Amino acid sequence: MTTKLALLRRAYETSGKKLVEILKSQQNVPLQSNRTRALTFENVCQVESSAFAAFVSEHAHWLKPYALYCVLRDLHGNADSSQWGEMGRLSASHIETLASPGGSKYMACRFWYWVQYHLHQQLLDARLYADAKGVVLMGDLATGLARHSVDVWVRPDLFHHDRFAGAQPDGVLERGQNWNQPVFDWQRMARDGYAWWRGRMRHMATYFSAVRVLDIVGFFRLWELPSHAVTGLGGHFDPARPVSASELDALGLWDRQRLSTPYIRAHLLQRAFGKDWGLVVKRFLEEGPNGVYVFRPGFDTERALADAIDREPLELEGIQKSDIIKAIIDCINERCLIRDESPPGEERFYPRFRLWETDSFGELGSDWQVLLRQIHDDHFTRRQDDGAYEAARQRLRVLQRSSNMLLVGDALGSAPESVSKVSPPTHPLPLPLSLSLSLSLAHLRALALSPARSRARARSLSK
Repeated sequence: MTTKLALLRRAYETSGKKLVEILKSQQNVPLQSNRTRALTFENVCQVESSAFAAFVSEHAHWLKPYALYCVLRDLHGNADSSQWGEMGRLSASHIETLASPGGSKYMACRFWYWVQYHLHQQLLDARLYADAKGVVLMGDLATGLARHSVDVWVRPDLFHHDRFAGAQPDGVLERGQNWNQPVFDWQRMARDGYAWWRGRMRHMATYFSAVRVLDIVGFFRLWELPSHAVTGLGGHFDPARPVSASELDALGLWDRQRLSTPYIRAHLLQRAFGKDWGLVVKRFLEEGPNGVYVFRPGFDTERALADAIDREPLELEGIQKSDIIKAIIDCINERCLIRDESPPGEERFYPRFRLWETDSFGELGSDWQVLLRQIHDDHFTRRQDDGAYEAARQRLRVLQRSSNMLLVGDALGSAPESVSKVSPPTHPLPLPLSLSLSLSLAHLRALALSPARSRARARSLSK
Protein backbone atom coordinates (compact mmCIF):
# COMPACT_ATOMS: atom_id res chain seq x y z
CA MET A 1 0.00 0.00 0.00
CA THR A 2 2.85 2.41 0.76
CA THR A 3 4.35 1.83 -2.71
CA LYS A 4 0.97 2.30 -4.40
CA LEU A 5 0.34 5.55 -2.54
CA ALA A 6 3.78 6.84 -3.51
CA LEU A 7 3.03 6.10 -7.16
CA LEU A 8 -0.37 7.77 -6.88
CA ARG A 9 1.15 10.89 -5.37
CA ARG A 10 3.74 11.00 -8.13
CA ALA A 11 1.00 10.70 -10.76
CA TYR A 12 -1.04 13.40 -9.02
CA GLU A 13 1.88 15.83 -8.94
CA THR A 14 2.85 14.99 -12.53
CA SER A 15 -0.68 15.70 -13.75
CA GLY A 16 -0.60 19.06 -11.99
CA LYS A 17 2.78 19.99 -13.48
CA LYS A 18 1.56 19.08 -16.95
CA LEU A 19 -1.45 21.33 -16.46
CA VAL A 20 0.90 24.16 -15.43
CA GLU A 21 2.84 23.77 -18.67
CA ILE A 22 -0.36 23.73 -20.72
CA LEU A 23 -1.59 26.91 -19.10
CA LYS A 24 1.76 28.63 -19.54
CA SER A 25 1.54 27.96 -23.27
CA GLN A 26 -1.89 29.53 -23.51
CA GLN A 27 -2.85 33.17 -23.44
CA ASN A 28 -5.49 34.95 -21.40
CA VAL A 29 -6.19 32.09 -18.99
CA PRO A 30 -7.41 33.78 -15.80
CA LEU A 31 -6.60 31.89 -12.64
CA GLN A 32 -8.49 34.39 -10.57
CA SER A 33 -10.51 37.37 -11.72
CA ASN A 34 -8.96 40.84 -11.74
CA ARG A 35 -5.47 39.84 -10.77
CA THR A 36 -2.59 37.72 -11.96
CA ARG A 37 -1.09 34.91 -9.92
CA ALA A 38 1.98 32.80 -10.47
CA LEU A 39 1.37 29.55 -12.33
CA THR A 40 2.16 27.16 -9.50
CA PHE A 41 0.81 23.72 -8.80
CA GLU A 42 -1.24 25.05 -5.89
CA ASN A 43 -2.77 27.81 -8.01
CA VAL A 44 -3.54 25.50 -10.89
CA CYS A 45 -5.55 23.33 -8.48
CA GLN A 46 -8.14 26.09 -8.56
CA VAL A 47 -8.64 25.40 -12.27
CA GLU A 48 -10.50 22.10 -12.25
CA SER A 49 -12.29 20.11 -14.87
CA SER A 50 -16.06 20.41 -14.69
CA ALA A 51 -16.35 16.64 -14.17
CA PHE A 52 -13.94 16.67 -11.23
CA ALA A 53 -15.63 19.70 -9.66
CA ALA A 54 -19.03 18.08 -10.09
CA PHE A 55 -17.80 14.86 -8.47
CA VAL A 56 -16.43 16.70 -5.44
CA SER A 57 -19.61 18.74 -5.08
CA GLU A 58 -21.97 15.77 -5.45
CA HIS A 59 -20.07 13.51 -3.03
CA ALA A 60 -18.90 16.16 -0.57
CA HIS A 61 -20.98 14.70 2.29
CA TRP A 62 -18.71 11.65 2.51
CA LEU A 63 -15.69 12.69 0.40
CA LYS A 64 -14.56 15.62 2.54
CA PRO A 65 -14.70 13.73 5.87
CA TYR A 66 -12.95 10.76 4.26
CA ALA A 67 -10.18 12.90 2.76
CA LEU A 68 -9.61 14.81 6.01
CA TYR A 69 -9.54 11.52 7.94
CA CYS A 70 -6.81 10.23 5.59
CA VAL A 71 -4.83 13.45 5.98
CA LEU A 72 -5.00 13.39 9.79
CA ARG A 73 -4.27 9.66 9.92
CA ASP A 74 -1.10 10.12 7.87
CA LEU A 75 -0.11 13.29 9.73
CA HIS A 76 -0.29 11.60 13.14
CA GLY A 77 0.97 8.22 11.98
CA ASN A 78 -2.04 6.25 13.27
CA ALA A 79 -5.77 5.89 12.74
CA ASP A 80 -6.71 6.29 16.42
CA SER A 81 -8.46 9.66 16.54
CA SER A 82 -8.06 9.82 20.32
CA GLN A 83 -4.37 10.47 19.61
CA TRP A 84 -5.05 13.44 17.31
CA GLY A 85 -5.54 16.06 20.00
CA GLU A 86 -8.14 18.72 19.17
CA MET A 87 -8.52 17.23 15.69
CA GLY A 88 -9.84 14.00 17.20
CA ARG A 89 -13.40 15.32 17.57
CA LEU A 90 -14.50 17.75 14.88
CA SER A 91 -17.96 19.04 14.08
CA ALA A 92 -19.37 18.71 10.57
CA SER A 93 -18.94 22.46 10.01
CA HIS A 94 -15.31 22.33 11.13
CA ILE A 95 -14.61 19.42 8.75
CA GLU A 96 -16.24 21.38 5.93
CA THR A 97 -14.06 24.42 6.65
CA LEU A 98 -10.79 22.51 6.86
CA ALA A 99 -11.42 20.43 3.72
CA SER A 100 -12.77 23.19 1.44
CA PRO A 101 -10.84 25.73 -0.66
CA GLY A 102 -9.15 28.18 1.68
CA GLY A 103 -9.07 25.66 4.53
CA SER A 104 -5.76 24.74 6.13
CA LYS A 105 -6.06 21.09 5.04
CA TYR A 106 -7.61 21.63 1.63
CA MET A 107 -4.48 21.07 -0.48
CA ALA A 108 -3.72 17.83 1.38
CA CYS A 109 -7.36 16.70 1.07
CA ARG A 110 -7.41 17.44 -2.63
CA PHE A 111 -5.06 14.55 -3.34
CA TRP A 112 -7.66 12.16 -1.87
CA TYR A 113 -10.42 13.83 -3.88
CA TRP A 114 -8.33 13.12 -6.99
CA VAL A 115 -7.77 9.47 -6.01
CA GLN A 116 -11.45 8.88 -5.35
CA TYR A 117 -12.45 10.69 -8.55
CA HIS A 118 -10.30 8.41 -10.69
CA LEU A 119 -11.47 5.34 -8.81
CA HIS A 120 -15.04 6.46 -9.46
CA GLN A 121 -14.35 6.84 -13.18
CA GLN A 122 -12.61 3.46 -13.42
CA LEU A 123 -15.45 1.68 -11.63
CA LEU A 124 -18.00 3.34 -13.89
CA ASP A 125 -16.05 2.29 -16.98
CA ALA A 126 -15.83 -1.28 -15.71
CA ARG A 127 -19.55 -1.43 -14.93
CA LEU A 128 -20.60 0.01 -18.27
CA TYR A 129 -18.37 -2.46 -20.09
CA ALA A 130 -19.77 -5.33 -18.03
CA ASP A 131 -23.33 -4.21 -18.77
CA ALA A 132 -22.59 -4.16 -22.49
CA LYS A 133 -21.37 -7.76 -22.25
CA GLY A 134 -24.30 -8.94 -20.16
CA VAL A 135 -22.12 -9.41 -17.07
CA VAL A 136 -23.39 -8.52 -13.59
CA LEU A 137 -21.05 -6.96 -11.04
CA MET A 138 -21.61 -7.73 -7.36
CA GLY A 139 -20.11 -5.65 -4.56
CA ASP A 140 -19.56 -6.54 -0.91
CA LEU A 141 -21.29 -4.76 1.97
CA ALA A 142 -19.56 -5.28 5.30
CA THR A 143 -21.71 -5.48 8.43
CA GLY A 144 -18.89 -4.49 10.75
CA LEU A 145 -16.57 -1.48 10.90
CA ALA A 146 -13.09 -1.04 12.31
CA ARG A 147 -12.91 0.74 15.63
CA HIS A 148 -10.74 3.50 14.16
CA SER A 149 -12.48 3.84 10.79
CA VAL A 150 -13.61 7.09 9.22
CA ASP A 151 -17.30 6.26 9.75
CA VAL A 152 -16.81 5.81 13.50
CA TRP A 153 -14.78 9.04 13.65
CA VAL A 154 -17.33 11.13 11.74
CA ARG A 155 -20.51 9.61 13.22
CA PRO A 156 -19.69 8.38 16.73
CA ASP A 157 -23.36 8.80 17.65
CA LEU A 158 -24.28 5.79 15.50
CA PHE A 159 -22.24 3.33 17.58
CA HIS A 160 -21.99 1.91 21.09
CA HIS A 161 -18.40 2.53 22.09
CA ASP A 162 -18.61 0.52 25.31
CA ARG A 163 -19.41 -2.70 23.45
CA PHE A 164 -17.65 -4.75 20.81
CA ALA A 165 -18.82 -7.31 18.29
CA GLY A 166 -17.41 -10.82 18.21
CA ALA A 167 -18.27 -14.48 17.85
CA GLN A 168 -19.44 -17.03 20.38
CA PRO A 169 -17.25 -20.04 21.22
CA ASP A 170 -17.52 -23.03 18.92
CA GLY A 171 -15.76 -26.28 18.10
CA VAL A 172 -12.88 -24.45 16.41
CA LEU A 173 -12.42 -21.43 18.69
CA GLU A 174 -13.20 -22.57 22.22
CA ARG A 175 -12.93 -19.04 23.63
CA GLY A 176 -14.80 -17.36 20.80
CA GLN A 177 -13.59 -14.17 19.16
CA ASN A 178 -13.44 -10.48 19.99
CA TRP A 179 -13.38 -8.47 16.76
CA ASN A 180 -12.83 -5.13 18.53
CA GLN A 181 -15.50 -3.60 16.33
CA PRO A 182 -17.95 -1.11 17.87
CA VAL A 183 -21.58 -2.21 17.92
CA PHE A 184 -24.16 -0.34 15.86
CA ASP A 185 -26.68 1.71 17.82
CA TRP A 186 -29.67 0.41 15.89
CA GLN A 187 -32.17 2.45 17.89
CA ARG A 188 -30.34 5.66 17.03
CA MET A 189 -30.14 4.63 13.37
CA ALA A 190 -33.87 3.92 13.29
CA ARG A 191 -34.67 7.50 14.36
CA ASP A 192 -33.62 8.91 10.98
CA GLY A 193 -34.87 5.95 8.96
CA TYR A 194 -31.46 4.26 8.76
CA ALA A 195 -30.11 7.09 6.60
CA TRP A 196 -26.53 5.86 7.02
CA TRP A 197 -27.36 2.45 5.57
CA ARG A 198 -29.55 3.87 2.82
CA GLY A 199 -26.72 6.17 1.74
CA ARG A 200 -24.29 3.28 1.50
CA MET A 201 -26.70 1.24 -0.60
CA ARG A 202 -27.47 4.09 -2.98
CA HIS A 203 -23.79 4.76 -3.53
CA MET A 204 -23.03 1.10 -4.21
CA ALA A 205 -25.87 0.98 -6.73
CA THR A 206 -23.86 3.37 -8.91
CA TYR A 207 -21.41 0.58 -9.65
CA PHE A 208 -23.09 -2.74 -8.88
CA SER A 209 -26.23 -4.66 -9.82
CA ALA A 210 -26.01 -7.02 -6.86
CA VAL A 211 -24.64 -6.69 -3.35
CA ARG A 212 -23.39 -9.45 -1.09
CA VAL A 213 -24.10 -8.66 2.55
CA LEU A 214 -21.16 -10.17 4.37
CA ASP A 215 -22.16 -12.18 7.43
CA ILE A 216 -25.79 -11.21 7.04
CA VAL A 217 -26.59 -12.94 10.33
CA GLY A 218 -25.41 -9.68 11.94
CA PHE A 219 -28.68 -8.10 10.80
CA PHE A 220 -30.57 -10.75 12.79
CA ARG A 221 -28.41 -10.83 15.89
CA LEU A 222 -24.86 -10.06 16.98
CA TRP A 223 -22.57 -11.54 19.60
CA GLU A 224 -21.98 -8.54 21.85
CA LEU A 225 -19.10 -8.15 24.29
CA PRO A 226 -18.15 -5.54 26.89
CA SER A 227 -15.33 -3.25 25.79
CA HIS A 228 -13.05 -4.74 28.46
CA ALA A 229 -13.31 -8.23 26.97
CA VAL A 230 -10.39 -10.03 25.34
CA THR A 231 -12.13 -13.24 24.32
CA GLY A 232 -15.66 -14.04 23.23
CA LEU A 233 -16.52 -15.99 26.39
CA GLY A 234 -18.39 -13.27 28.26
CA GLY A 235 -20.76 -12.19 25.50
CA HIS A 236 -24.42 -12.53 24.65
CA PHE A 237 -26.59 -12.12 21.57
CA ASP A 238 -28.26 -8.82 20.79
CA PRO A 239 -31.17 -8.51 20.42
CA ALA A 240 -31.87 -10.92 23.25
CA ARG A 241 -34.37 -11.35 26.03
CA PRO A 242 -32.38 -11.94 29.23
CA VAL A 243 -33.48 -14.13 32.11
CA SER A 244 -34.96 -12.13 34.98
CA ALA A 245 -34.32 -12.70 38.66
CA SER A 246 -37.99 -13.54 39.14
CA GLU A 247 -37.72 -16.30 36.52
CA LEU A 248 -34.75 -17.80 38.35
CA ASP A 249 -36.58 -17.57 41.68
CA ALA A 250 -39.61 -19.34 40.21
CA LEU A 251 -37.34 -22.24 39.23
CA GLY A 252 -35.75 -22.38 42.67
CA LEU A 253 -32.37 -21.04 41.46
CA TRP A 254 -32.15 -18.64 44.35
CA ASP A 255 -28.35 -18.23 44.74
CA ARG A 256 -27.71 -15.76 41.92
CA GLN A 257 -24.45 -14.62 43.49
CA ARG A 258 -23.07 -18.16 43.29
CA LEU A 259 -24.17 -18.55 39.68
CA SER A 260 -22.97 -15.18 38.35
CA THR A 261 -19.67 -14.73 40.25
CA PRO A 262 -16.44 -16.42 39.07
CA TYR A 263 -16.24 -19.77 40.85
CA ILE A 264 -12.59 -20.00 41.96
CA ARG A 265 -11.45 -22.48 44.59
CA ALA A 266 -8.06 -23.73 45.72
CA HIS A 267 -8.25 -27.18 44.11
CA LEU A 268 -9.27 -25.64 40.77
CA LEU A 269 -6.38 -23.16 40.88
CA GLN A 270 -3.95 -25.96 41.67
CA ARG A 271 -5.21 -27.95 38.70
CA ALA A 272 -4.89 -24.96 36.36
CA PHE A 273 -1.55 -23.51 37.51
CA GLY A 274 0.29 -26.38 39.19
CA LYS A 275 2.36 -26.09 42.29
CA ASP A 276 2.90 -22.34 41.84
CA TRP A 277 -0.81 -21.56 42.04
CA GLY A 278 -0.17 -19.51 45.17
CA LEU A 279 1.63 -16.89 43.07
CA VAL A 280 -1.56 -16.35 41.10
CA VAL A 281 -3.50 -15.86 44.34
CA LYS A 282 -0.90 -13.48 45.72
CA ARG A 283 -1.01 -11.21 42.70
CA PHE A 284 -4.60 -11.28 41.49
CA LEU A 285 -6.91 -12.83 44.10
CA GLU A 286 -8.04 -12.54 47.66
CA GLU A 287 -10.06 -14.86 49.84
CA GLY A 288 -13.80 -14.43 49.81
CA PRO A 289 -16.60 -16.15 51.74
CA ASN A 290 -17.10 -19.92 51.82
CA GLY A 291 -13.64 -20.78 50.54
CA VAL A 292 -14.07 -19.03 47.21
CA TYR A 293 -11.43 -16.64 45.90
CA VAL A 294 -12.39 -13.30 44.31
CA PHE A 295 -10.39 -11.03 42.06
CA ARG A 296 -8.75 -8.02 43.62
CA PRO A 297 -10.06 -4.57 42.62
CA GLY A 298 -8.49 -3.52 39.33
CA PHE A 299 -8.07 -7.13 38.17
CA ASP A 300 -11.71 -7.98 37.62
CA THR A 301 -11.87 -7.86 33.80
CA GLU A 302 -10.23 -9.84 31.02
CA ARG A 303 -8.48 -6.74 29.67
CA ALA A 304 -7.11 -5.72 33.06
CA LEU A 305 -5.67 -9.20 33.63
CA ALA A 306 -4.14 -9.49 30.15
CA ASP A 307 -2.59 -6.01 30.37
CA ALA A 308 -1.17 -6.72 33.83
CA ILE A 309 0.56 -9.88 32.65
CA ASP A 310 1.87 -8.10 29.55
CA ARG A 311 3.38 -5.34 31.70
CA GLU A 312 4.81 -7.68 34.31
CA PRO A 313 4.88 -11.33 33.20
CA LEU A 314 3.98 -13.96 35.75
CA GLU A 315 6.44 -16.84 35.70
CA LEU A 316 5.05 -20.25 36.61
CA GLU A 317 7.08 -23.41 36.24
CA GLY A 318 6.22 -25.37 33.11
CA ILE A 319 3.61 -22.90 31.82
CA GLN A 320 4.16 -20.45 28.99
CA LYS A 321 3.04 -16.83 29.22
CA SER A 322 0.25 -17.25 26.63
CA ASP A 323 -1.14 -20.25 28.50
CA ILE A 324 -1.06 -18.34 31.79
CA ILE A 325 -3.14 -15.55 30.25
CA LYS A 326 -5.64 -18.08 28.84
CA ALA A 327 -5.92 -19.85 32.18
CA ILE A 328 -6.44 -16.68 34.22
CA ILE A 329 -9.06 -15.44 31.72
CA ASP A 330 -10.78 -18.82 31.98
CA CYS A 331 -10.96 -18.24 35.74
CA ILE A 332 -12.85 -14.97 35.37
CA ASN A 333 -15.34 -16.74 33.09
CA GLU A 334 -16.02 -19.55 35.57
CA ARG A 335 -19.71 -18.73 35.97
CA CYS A 336 -23.02 -20.03 34.73
CA LEU A 337 -24.79 -16.69 34.36
CA ILE A 338 -23.55 -13.33 33.04
CA ARG A 339 -25.10 -10.36 34.76
CA ASP A 340 -26.67 -7.73 32.49
CA GLU A 341 -25.10 -4.50 33.72
CA SER A 342 -26.84 -2.09 31.35
CA PRO A 343 -30.34 -1.46 32.75
CA PRO A 344 -31.22 -0.26 36.26
CA GLY A 345 -33.93 -2.02 38.21
CA GLU A 346 -34.50 -5.77 38.32
CA GLU A 347 -31.52 -8.06 38.00
CA ARG A 348 -31.22 -9.71 34.59
CA PHE A 349 -28.87 -12.41 33.35
CA TYR A 350 -27.66 -14.20 30.24
CA PRO A 351 -26.65 -17.87 30.36
CA ARG A 352 -22.97 -18.33 29.63
CA PHE A 353 -22.54 -20.08 26.29
CA ARG A 354 -21.90 -23.81 26.91
CA LEU A 355 -22.15 -23.26 30.63
CA TRP A 356 -21.90 -27.01 31.26
CA GLU A 357 -18.21 -26.82 30.34
CA THR A 358 -17.45 -24.74 33.45
CA ASP A 359 -16.42 -25.99 36.88
CA SER A 360 -19.05 -23.62 38.27
CA PHE A 361 -21.67 -25.83 36.61
CA GLY A 362 -19.85 -29.09 37.31
CA GLU A 363 -19.83 -28.59 41.09
CA LEU A 364 -23.55 -27.83 41.36
CA GLY A 365 -26.16 -30.36 42.35
CA SER A 366 -27.75 -32.37 39.55
CA ASP A 367 -31.15 -30.71 40.02
CA TRP A 368 -29.70 -27.23 39.42
CA GLN A 369 -27.67 -28.55 36.51
CA VAL A 370 -30.81 -29.81 34.79
CA LEU A 371 -32.59 -26.47 35.25
CA LEU A 372 -29.62 -24.42 34.03
CA ARG A 373 -29.20 -26.62 30.98
CA GLN A 374 -32.88 -26.07 30.14
CA ILE A 375 -32.49 -22.30 30.55
CA HIS A 376 -29.40 -22.34 28.33
CA ASP A 377 -30.97 -24.37 25.54
CA ASP A 378 -34.16 -22.34 25.51
CA HIS A 379 -32.25 -19.04 25.61
CA PHE A 380 -30.08 -19.83 22.60
CA THR A 381 -32.92 -21.21 20.47
CA ARG A 382 -36.62 -20.44 20.85
CA ARG A 383 -36.43 -17.52 23.29
CA GLN A 384 -34.48 -15.24 20.96
CA ASP A 385 -35.88 -16.20 17.58
CA ASP A 386 -38.76 -13.71 17.44
CA GLY A 387 -36.48 -10.81 18.35
CA ALA A 388 -33.92 -11.78 15.72
CA TYR A 389 -36.64 -12.11 13.10
CA GLU A 390 -38.16 -8.71 13.82
CA ALA A 391 -34.73 -7.04 13.81
CA ALA A 392 -33.81 -8.51 10.43
CA ARG A 393 -37.25 -7.84 9.01
CA GLN A 394 -36.93 -4.13 9.66
CA ARG A 395 -33.25 -3.71 8.79
CA LEU A 396 -33.15 -5.78 5.60
CA ARG A 397 -36.29 -4.12 4.29
CA VAL A 398 -34.45 -0.79 4.50
CA LEU A 399 -31.54 -2.19 2.48
CA GLN A 400 -33.81 -3.59 -0.20
CA ARG A 401 -35.86 -0.43 -0.59
CA SER A 402 -32.75 1.74 -0.84
CA SER A 403 -31.83 0.53 -4.34
CA ASN A 404 -32.74 -1.91 -7.09
CA MET A 405 -29.74 -4.14 -6.42
CA LEU A 406 -30.18 -7.83 -5.77
CA LEU A 407 -29.42 -8.63 -2.12
CA VAL A 408 -27.32 -11.72 -1.47
CA GLY A 409 -26.63 -12.87 2.05
CA ASP A 410 -23.34 -14.48 3.02
CA ALA A 411 -24.28 -16.45 6.15
CA LEU A 412 -21.28 -17.54 8.20
CA GLY A 413 -21.30 -19.46 11.45
CA SER A 414 -24.40 -20.45 13.38
CA ALA A 415 -27.63 -18.77 12.33
CA PRO A 416 -30.96 -18.40 14.12
CA GLU A 417 -33.98 -20.29 12.81
CA SER A 418 -35.51 -16.96 11.78
CA VAL A 419 -33.05 -16.77 8.88
CA SER A 420 -35.23 -19.23 6.99
CA LYS A 421 -38.27 -16.99 7.50
CA VAL A 422 -36.85 -14.22 5.34
CA SER A 423 -35.41 -16.36 2.54
CA PRO A 424 -37.29 -17.56 -0.56
CA PRO A 425 -39.75 -18.93 -1.27
CA THR A 426 -41.81 -18.52 1.91
CA HIS A 427 -40.46 -15.27 3.37
CA PRO A 428 -43.00 -12.54 4.26
CA LEU A 429 -40.76 -9.73 3.02
CA PRO A 430 -40.54 -8.37 -0.52
CA LEU A 431 -36.85 -9.29 -0.62
CA PRO A 432 -35.09 -11.21 -3.39
CA LEU A 433 -32.78 -12.45 -0.67
CA SER A 434 -30.57 -15.50 -1.11
CA LEU A 435 -29.03 -16.62 2.16
CA SER A 436 -26.37 -18.82 0.68
CA LEU A 437 -22.62 -18.81 0.39
CA SER A 438 -22.76 -18.08 -3.34
CA LEU A 439 -25.04 -16.27 -5.76
CA SER A 440 -27.17 -18.60 -7.83
CA LEU A 441 -26.54 -18.53 -11.57
CA ALA A 442 -30.29 -18.26 -12.12
CA HIS A 443 -30.38 -14.97 -10.20
CA LEU A 444 -27.43 -13.63 -12.18
CA ARG A 445 -28.87 -14.58 -15.54
CA ALA A 446 -32.25 -13.05 -14.70
CA LEU A 447 -30.56 -9.87 -13.54
CA ALA A 448 -28.33 -9.59 -16.60
CA LEU A 449 -31.23 -10.20 -19.01
CA SER A 450 -33.68 -7.82 -17.34
CA PRO A 451 -34.33 -4.95 -19.77
CA ALA A 452 -36.15 -2.89 -17.15
CA ARG A 453 -33.25 -3.08 -14.75
CA SER A 454 -30.75 -2.27 -17.50
CA ARG A 455 -32.73 0.79 -18.62
CA ALA A 456 -33.06 2.01 -15.04
CA ARG A 457 -29.33 1.57 -14.57
CA ALA A 458 -28.54 3.50 -17.75
CA ARG A 459 -30.88 6.34 -16.74
CA SER A 460 -29.29 6.66 -13.32
CA LEU A 461 -25.81 6.86 -14.80
CA SER A 462 -26.79 9.48 -17.35
CA LYS A 463 -27.98 11.91 -14.70
